Amino acid sequence: MVVPYGNTSFLGVPFTKAFFGEAGIPYAVIYDQLGSFLILSTVGLVTLSLYSGQKASLSAILTRIFTFPAFLALLLALPMQSSMLPDLLMQLLSWLAATLTPAALFSIGLYLKLRLDRDRFFPFAVGLGIKLLLAPLLLLGLFWLLGLRDLPAEVTLFEAAMAPMVSSSMLAIMAGLEKRFVASLLGYGIILSFVTLPLFWLLISKGV
Repeated sequence: MVVPYGNTSFLGVPFTKAFFGEAGIPYAVIYDQLGSFLILSTVGLVTLSLYSGQKASLSAILTRIFTFPAFLALLLALPMQSSMLPDLLMQLLSWLAATLTPAALFSIGLYLKLRLDRDRFFPFAVGLGIKLLLAPLLLLGLFWLLGLRDLPAEVTLFEAAMAPMVSSSMLAIMAGLEKRFVASLLGYGIILSFVTLPLFWLLISKGV
């Protein structure tokens, strides 16, 4: 629930804008909404149903997916454009969206431990190693073999190198899956990504 999903919105959009400019934002948004978030809303909910001790029948999993508010909101928003909504409603939605990340990070911070238990260090290192280094490096190699070096490929690679996702981590905590360990992966992952993301941008900018 933590390693496969990237923080492609909260970190992804502003980091993409900072390193690639406005031209990279549409690709970051597509990656976030039709990639990370769509997979979280389907595969992620299946994972929760299977491992959180709750009923995991096919009907229960499908019910959970198609009643997940964020998934329903995504389906509703796909055929719409911002111009179809009144300015006042758009402003209200923007204000509500702005409260999500601070509230989520505050909740995560309550569980964050500065010192990890010794038996948790190895899975912690493996998890963040895969998320921040191994997975994006494998994707970099694949793109190199395929000759994909345009802006969409560069932004895709950059998004793949993001820290763990806040939403998937919160769902894992709400389901009771190793709350402090999940919080540590998320918190330290965000901190470390401020080092790893510029390094990947350097690799991308040099055409490696």
